[in-house]
Amino acid sequence: MKKTFLLIVLSLAGALTAARAQSYDADRDDMYRDIRRMANKGFTNIGLSGQTLSVVTPVVGRLELELNSVADWGVSVSRSRTFAVHRNPLARMIYLGIDATWVDVNYAQYGDDIDVLGINVSKLTGGTKLHHLDVSLLGFGPSVHVFPVGKLGLHAYVKYLPTVSTVFTAEDDFQGSIGYASIFTLGTAVSWGVISAGFEGRFGGGRYNRNIGDYAPVKGNLSTAGARLYVSLRY
Repeated sequence: MKKTFLLIVLSLAGALTAARAQSYDADRDDMYRDIRRMANKGFTNIGLSGQTLSVVTPVVGRLELELNSVADWGVSVSRSRTFAVHRNPLARMIYLGIDATWVDVNYAQYGDDIDVLGINVSKLTGGTKLHHLDVSLLGFGPSVHVFPVGKLGLHAYVKYLPTVSTVFTAEDDFQGSIGYASIFTLGTAVSWGVISAGFEGRFGGGRYNRNIGDYAPVKGNLSTAGARLYVSLRY
């Protein structure tokens, strides 16, 4: 009788342990699935941009004409997606990923602070504004995503953005310069559910080598650097 009772107790204990283990595995799988879902998301960034632009134009021999300008204001919008590179999170909360940027558009306007050969020529241009538009397609780079609690997410990334860069004037008639630029971004963001806010540095260089219109406002090697503050919708 005692042996039968002992076998019954052991059987019940084993069944209870197995049920608890199964429940734990199910809860863990659900947690991993939720974290993976939060990591593997597309997101749209809308932000404010501050930046500088420098263009060095060869004149004669080694003589160069350098234009430097600080943007009066700027805006940006981009659409990207994160792809996690492993199935289960590291330490139950960390995902490594690849960020793919389908399109990134950055616009800045110059006019109040344009410097040529160390001389501020803003007043000499008659109020003419210089417009700077960068359109980046199919950018990519590594990213790290940490989800310490609930819907809170911490994100860090580096991206390379192949870019078509243009500088143009549009007061009297449209005249512009166009060329290719390699742009890099380095940033971090904090998210809660579908909403996030972030900060990133943006820098790179290239060359304006083609005209849009009768003449080019600038021509030569370009470099740009700045920062962007943005808010995001992650879905």
